[in-house]
Amino acid sequence: DTQNNPIYTEMTIGAFKLKMIATNKSDAISGLITKEIFSQSLIKLDKPLKIVNGCLFLKITSNDNSAIPPLTETSMQKIIASSQNWQILKICSYSENQKNSKNKKHTTAYKKNTINTKKYLANSSYVNLKDPLLIKLAKQATQNTTNPYAKIRKLCMFVHNYITKKNLSSIFDNAAHIARTKTGDCSEHSVLLAALARIENIPSRIVTGLAYTPTIGKFGAFGYHMWVQVWIDGNWIDIDPTFGQIHPDPTHIAIAFSDLADGSLTTNNAKLAEYIGRIKIEVWDKNNG
Repeated sequence: DTQNNPIYTEMTIGAFKLKMIATNKSDAISGLITKEIFSQSLIKLDKPLKIVNGCLFLKITSNDNSAIPPLTETSMQKIIASSQNWQILKICSYSENQKNSKNKKHTTAYKKNTINTKKYLANSSYVNLKDPLLIKLAKQATQNTTNPYAKIRKLCMFVHNYITKKNLSSIFDNAAHIARTKTGDCSEHSVLLAALARIENIPSRIVTGLAYTPTIGKFGAFGYHMWVQVWIDGNWIDIDPTFGQIHPDPTHIAIAFSDLADGSLTTNNAKLAEYIGRIKIEVWDKNNG
């Protein structure tokens, strides 16, 4: 426009060609086709999931035999084999990892680590830590609980129940807005939980990846999803407020992280774009090679 603000941009993210036009929010969400976009990004399975002892083995392969970046490792997710164009993941639920650690089967899974947590407690336009309503909600949810594990359990279920209009009409709203509208999908659940955790002095970050839905296709499908990790007792612990899972099931595949600093989602989306439309997911049986 006359002030050199871009009003029309084209770009490609993975398999999607996007056209972006500057407009107001009401026009932007009018006739929104998020369901169609969501369905196009689903990765359908060709056989049923097989979760054994709380763990899931998956083979991630590029669609065209091109190289794909190695996926991240977390307390739940480990790469147990890989080549240039495929990776085999072992994903175990947090509770199963704890049990295995006690049995000395996964000695590195829950080893205490040290990080600088400052940026995971920081304020930004996404989390609005000084907002009075958010402060009120954090106190309401935790009810003077002091144990960080108990706090995050209460916060997770509070957010899950607090957002009553669960739909795709929002586009990564900030925590203060979410607190007032009680509306959103996985991104809004995650941003709100991350903000409330930080208000309660629990470091938090956003995880972007894939999660399983059983209602798509013959054997279900993986769709792009967002959840939260909190830093407690020397480990990043996954928690999914959208699904109301204090210990997320092993059908969560982590791809990228965001500390929710202003502008950080650009880097997060660039990482995600390396996988969108480029990969297939297969259930892997180590006994069959």
